[in-house]
Amino acid sequence: MKKNKKSFIATIVVVIVVCSVMLFVYAKFTTVSNSSPEIECYEIEGEYGYKIYINGEVFINQPFIPSVSGNPPFCSKADASSVATLVRNRLMLKRSYTVTKKDIEKLQISLYCL
Repeated sequence: MKKNKKSFIATIVVVIVVCSVMLFVYAKFTTVSNSSPEIECYEIEGEYGYKIYINGEVFINQPFIPSVSGNPPFCSKADASSVATLVRNRLMLKRSYTVTKKDIEKLQISLYCL
């Protein structure tokens, strides 16, 4: 009888944990979809990056071109803005906001600053 009681309690604990995790994930994605992500492009010593804010908090800080080896910086504010806009749009559509090398090529982002 004690074994059944322990199994029952363990099952209840697992259900509570799973429900808590699901609620947290749901709340995170609902927050993204109900607020409009804001973009800020910034310059540091002639190189550029971007931040995306959700509800006034930094959600992404991207100081270099994603998916490119060596972590080169963005050469222009326009390049940083193009990638940030792509990411923001994907966030708003609840899609994966991962930026691929193909995305970088399609947006014609400069990889080498002159």
